[in-house]
Amino acid sequence: MLLKTLVFNLVGMIYKLVMRSIKIPLSVLFSLFFMLSHVAFADTTNVFCAKPDGSKWYWLKNNEGNQVTVSGEWEEVTLQNNDNIYIFKISHTNYDNLNSQCRENFVAQPANNTFSSWSVFYVNKADGTNYIAPGIYISLPECSACFIRFK
Repeated sequence: MLLKTLVFNLVGMIYKLVMRSIKIPLSVLFSLFFMLSHVAFADTTNVFCAKPDGSKWYWLKNNEGNQVTVSGEWEEVTLQNNDNIYIFKISHTNYDNLNSQCRENFVAQPANNTFSSWSVFYVNKADGTNYIAPGIYISLPECSACFIRFK
């Protein structure tokens, strides 16, 4: 949303500057804005490793001690049992890479920060199929303020 606002403001400034020297129809600039505002931009999130029951977890860190991040896309989905959860879409290759860095009996899970909801990865395979990765998640209507992980 912030990006759309920035693009809109940029288009407005360009229009004001251009109108002083070259006459470009407003419809052309609105078309440009519309195209730019609908481009899909990847999100980036941190990764933590947790036991499948959520009893233990830790931030996944690289060799330099920095939190590991992954690019993908956040989305809210409704499961077959009507639970609404957040998922983070990534490729099967990325998921396998992240999961292999977790300790034995731990699985990789996405989180923006300590206050993020417990979410899981939605893994897209090369053959076009996908699956929800194992892990703990909290349904959104269940608890809107109980996502804190202390560590």
